Order: sequence, then structure tokens, then C-alpha cells
Amino acid sequence: MTSPSPDPSTAPFLSARPAPAAPETSDALQIDACGTRCPVPILRLRKALSRSAPGQVLILTTDDPAAFTDIPQAMASLPAQLFAIRREGDCVIFTVLRQ
Repeated sequence: MTSPSPDPSTAPFLSARPAPAAPETSDALQIDACGTRCPVPILRLRKALSRSAPGQVLILTTDDPAAFTDIPQAMASLPAQLFAIRREGDCVIFTVLRQ
């Protein structure tokens, strides 16, 4: 004899863990490095990180084409996590979370 299949509406389940929230950009520290070339965008980011508290969101805007590769490489030596990179016209915008 086979047992009846359980009713799916009453079967126990594990709820999904919520996705991490995107950092709030309204309180983010804006760093404008447009018109500069490396290493200036990295230096401005490093200076801003040294003055910010853990958990602070920083947004670096630059038009330096080398920054697209230089900033992610520099993140290994900085107390921060790269959260997002996006292009807007000629600018590259990095969203960084201070750890």
C-alpha cells in the first residue's frame, strides 16, 4: 500500500535567505576624479577611505580609461570592497563599501 502524498501547502520548507541590500547611495561620499589621470583617482579614493568610517559608501567618478582596471586591482590593498562598476558616457563610476 502506498502512503498519500503530502499536501504541498502544509509541507515544511526552508525560507530563502534575503538578498544583500544594495548600499544606500543617498548618504554616500562622492569623490570626483574627472579630469585626472592615474594615480590621482586611486590617491583620492585612498584619502577618502582613511577619513571614512566602516560601513560608509563611497562613489568614485572618473574619466580615466586606465581606472577601469587600476581601481579593481588597487582594492586588494585598501580597507574596502568594490560593490559595483558602471559606465555613464565617458565616466566610470565605482561604488565602494568601506570595511
